Amino acid sequence: MRVYEKRERFQKRCPIIHDADETIDLLATSDCSISRFGDGELFVAFNGISLPFQCHNDNLAANLRDILKYPTDRCVVALPHPYFYKTDNLRKDCEWYIENCFYDKMDSGKMMDGFNYDVHYYDTNFGIFYHHYDLSDEEVDRRFEKIKDIVRGKKILLVTGDRKIENYGHNIFTDADVDVKMVYSEPKDAFLKYSTLRRNILDSADGRMVVAICGPCATVLSYDLTNNYGLRCLDMGHFAKEYNFFKSGLVPYSDSNEPVEFFTT
Repeated sequence: MRVYEKRERFQKRCPIIHDADETIDLLATSDCSISRFGDGELFVAFNGISLPFQCHNDNLAANLRDILKYPTDRCVVALPHPYFYKTDNLRKDCEWYIENCFYDKMDSGKMMDGFNYDVHYYDTNFGIFYHHYDLSDEEVDRRFEKIKDIVRGKKILLVTGDRKIENYGHNIFTDADVDVKMVYSEPKDAFLKYSTLRRNILDSADGRMVVAICGPCATVLSYDLTNNYGLRCLDMGHFAKEYNFFKSGLVPYSDSNEPVEFFTT
């Protein structure tokens, strides 16, 4: 099979997805929330797969499918732009994964039937471009500075299962002069205690913007907190870890275990 043959086939039914820069600009200049779908969220929703940090749950899967189908003006929904559109500078490791792993599950899980072709999606990977793209350090710095503009100087309620985040050597929140208050989710299977986590967030928000970093649970939280409780919530995924990784001088895909350890812990 030719390289990118599957991508070319799926592009015939590709949803509209804005790229990373357009996504960052939207979040920096508006009050929109965002719910992100990476490959893991899509696999949970359509393939019945458990993730290392979130077991499969029928209620979670149903919520994810509904969110994907019905974005709102207040909460945009994101898909991984480079998984659907050929993108310059994408790392070869990512290209291999998309062509040889992602598309087979997309086909078998009937994901294409779950998209809404009348809406505009945004880019899930707007905050984890260092692992996905072969860019100069100057370009990576430029993008991170734009991401800092989303949170710079704001009061944030950070919802995360990552107990190490406060001790990162390079903390994107500190570097962006953010006033951070913490709510910890379960580090694994956060969705199984969703009601308790949501109550803790509502009790602690006090006008703060919520940044959620807790796997598929964050995808649901952003949509729910925005549309049902009037909070602004950004599902930001691995972006804080990505910033620390880059600033620490570490190299993506330096060995076969590196991406597994990064994306599953």
